[in-house]
Formats: sequence, structure tokens, C-alpha cells
Amino acid sequence: MLTGITAVEASAADVLIERVTGSLDGSAGSFMRALIGIMDRGEPDLRVVIVPDSGSGAVKGLSGTLITRIENGVHSYDLDYIVAPQ
Repeated sequence: MLTGITAVEASAADVLIERVTGSLDGSAGSFMRALIGIMDRGEPDLRVVIVPDSGSGAVKGLSGTLITRIENGVHSYDLDYIVAPQ
């Protein structure tokens, strides 16, 4: 992960690329996800996407985005995805 912090308090950016290995709805495999997080004077904006053509195993053809919600300090995640036939 790389982080850039500005001279303005509570403004910064993070970037990350990572490989995820596991099971998705019973289909085993791995994929890469890319994250960009922006903090604009304390207002967070987090975007996570599945790297195109990075799926392997039973998730080959996977694409989508991860939606993050922060409510009362609690993080919740929804993965909006499809697995295209290969």
C-alpha cells in the first residue's frame, strides 16, 4: 500500500493492489483487486474494483466492484460482480 499525505489536515490518498484467494459463492479461485482511497478534509471516498482478466480457477472471467459503507463507524461491504463464461 502506498499513502500520500498532504499539508492540509485530513486530506490524503492510499492505493493498493492485492491478490485475493478463496471461495466466492462456492467457486474457488483468486483475483486481483485495486483500491484507491481519498480523504478530502475528512470526507472519505473509497473505490475498489476487480482487475479485469485477473480471475483464475472457478472465478475466471470475474469482474465487479466492492461497495463500502461506513455507518456509525461500522464498515459494511457489498461485492457487485459477475463471472462471464470463458
